Amino acid sequence: MRRRSPAPAGDAAPAPRCGARQAERCGGERHQGWRYPGQRPRGAPLRWIRLATVTALLSLVSGPSAAGSAASVPAGWQTLAALEFAVGERLPFEETTVSRILKRPVTATGELWLAADGTLIMAIEAPRFERRALEQRFVTLTRLRSGADRNPDDPADLIVRRLPIQADRPAQVLLRSIAQLLDGNIDALQDSFELLAPQEPAPPGDTGASWELRLEPRAERLRRRLPMVVLKGTGDRLLAVRADRGTQGSQTVRLLDTAASS
Repeated sequence: MRRRSPAPAGDAAPAPRCGARQAERCGGERHQGWRYPGQRPRGAPLRWIRLATVTALLSLVSGPSAAGSAASVPAGWQTLAALEFAVGERLPFEETTVSRILKRPVTATGELWLAADGTLIMAIEAPRFERRALEQRFVTLTRLRSGADRNPDDPADLIVRRLPIQADRPAQVLLRSIAQLLDGNIDALQDSFELLAPQEPAPPGDTGASWELRLEPRAERLRRRLPMVVLKGTGDRLLAVRADRGTQGSQTVRLLDTAASS
């Protein structure tokens, strides 16, 4: 094997010759080369990338553009964001279901409210007792068994079904939309629906003006079964939510404490 003779004492040591992967170990000039802006240095932890990404995003939203970000939000979404509901506030409602398989529209009345844990509860009192509880992943349906003299307070007289949430079921989508409106979770609505034009939002500062907004599901599979959800209200009050199923019918929930025809 041929050995290299040591460099003369008075001469500078030659620059190390090594591959690009050895940059951190040998510190050669070759490895202090150019990098793309924002490129992670070799050996830097992954959090360096996250920090750089966050810094870049902050630079995009800061400055004069941030002042106009609120103005870029469509007026319809701003109208929905202005709705106010108290947690646990019981709202009398009337539900009307129209379907081509029904001889006539079916109307039910009761109360609905948003529990502290985020569960939407719809308690139907007439024509028959029924309770619907929409949780994050399940819908629980509680109904009376058939027969006379059944007691809603007696568990033996109840039939309870717990169903998983299915994103393409119009009835469940209607419940979820109501829950998001009561909770003020407009971001979730924006993720699921597109605001259709023309829209009739509430004029800023006008608490008595009527408005109507039409939402179209973003998911194509759901859109085939539920072409549109229509919201109606007055000022900062929600009056009605209608799941429009086209030729299949519709399901409308009207809040009776803000009595108005829709």
